[in-house]
Amino acid sequence: MWSIHPETRPYFLGSYGFLIFRKDFMKFRDNFKVIGNLNIIDYLDKNGNGTMNISSWELVKDFFANRINSVMVERGQKTFKIGAIIKD
Repeated sequence: MWSIHPETRPYFLGSYGFLIFRKDFMKFRDNFKVIGNLNIIDYLDKNGNGTMNISSWELVKDFFANRINSVMVERGQKTFKIGAIIKD
């Protein structure tokens, strides 16, 4: 990947996105809490990413409880946990 997109140095971690349409999000928006904003890193999407359509809270829970490891392995991505986010 990085030989194709060398502009991404210093090789930030990839990203995984959920595509949630507004009409679906409105059904389960109370399950989310805004904790702040993160700065967008240029070309992050070129470091290995994926996207999944989410239409219900049950799909979000199922992904993180049961499917995350198999989906990431299928896509050649490694999973990791973040214990804390420190803002500059």
